Amino acid sequence: MKVGDFGVGGSSSFTGDVDTLKISGFYTISSAATGDTAFSLAHSMIVMVGTTTRMTQIASFEASGNNIQRVRVFDGTTWTPWREIYHQGSILGTVSESSGTPTGAIIERGSNSNGEYVKFADGTLICTRITPETIDISGAVIDFTYPASIIEPAAAGGFMDTSSGNRSALVAAGLTVSADSSNWRVYIENAGLVFSKSK
Repeated sequence: MKVGDFGVGGSSSFTGDVDTLKISGFYTISSAATGDTAFSLAHSMIVMVGTTTRMTQIASFEASGNNIQRVRVFDGTTWTPWREIYHQGSILGTVSESSGTPTGAIIERGSNSNGEYVKFADGTLICTRITPETIDISGAVIDFTYPASIIEPAAAGGFMDTSSGNRSALVAAGLTVSADSSNWRVYIENAGLVFSKSK
């Protein structure tokens, strides 16, 4: 057994197969380590052994000021896939996925000239827009571009402030809203109306 193999108190990097690392302790995992490593670069790891068939590995890595932690469990036969541990530093950010598995933050919020949006890690996207100016919508069809890319809109709706200052549902004001993959569409059913939309 070489220095560092016993975990706690070790002073050297572990360069072997992490899948065989089943001794409780604190380790520094070398970038040269083999097996299913949590990170490709050198990182820290805690190994906790309950029994020979139940053990946990927690890996920690610092990247660009962000602390990233991943965990996996040995069930007696195989190791589960590495799963990222979310915390207050990683909940908000850019939402992303790979083959349906979240790979980024849990919530992403943004805005641009087309409105505001909130994305969630499960693929849900909510877009909103307020048009503050007065618009003559007599017998018109108005298209609004989404503030973020959307694949399959499930529903669309909204409210309009009339010139009298009363906020009413679009459908009640003789308007309907639909959506496709590129924009919202407001249909004006009552001709001769002029609405003022304001914040």
